Formats: sequence, structure tokens, C-alpha cells
Amino acid sequence: MAKTEPDNPTIDGPVETERQKLEKIAQTLKINIENKSDFELKHAIDAKFGNHKTDSDNITNNKFKN
Repeated sequence: MAKTEPDNPTIDGPVETERQKLEKIAQTLKINIENKSDFELKHAIDAKFGNHKTDSDNITNNKFKN
């Protein structure tokens, strides 16, 4: 079976807006971008990566652990 899309995203150059960045990331992750707000795109992108904590949360929780 022939692939129609590359495994890695192509880099066309810097994006000019936050929206362009979100659309590029969403397209790479194969998320439909039509009729979605920036907030909805951010949520869909976060969902693709799963539930994760920020580094600051991890540092705080592991502060006194060896």
C-alpha cells in the first residue's frame, strides 16, 4: 500500500500567527481543523498527547523525594 502523506511534517518556514501554528500542528496530528476555534484546536492537540503534568508540578511533588 502506498503512503500518501509523509511521516514527518514539512517545514515551510516560520508561522505568522498562533492560529497558523495550531493548524499546522493539528494537520500533522491528523486533526480536522474545519469549524474549530483556537481553544478547540488546543484541546484536541492536548488530547492527542494524553494527560500529562507540567514540569513545575513534577518538581513540586518530588521536591523531597530521593
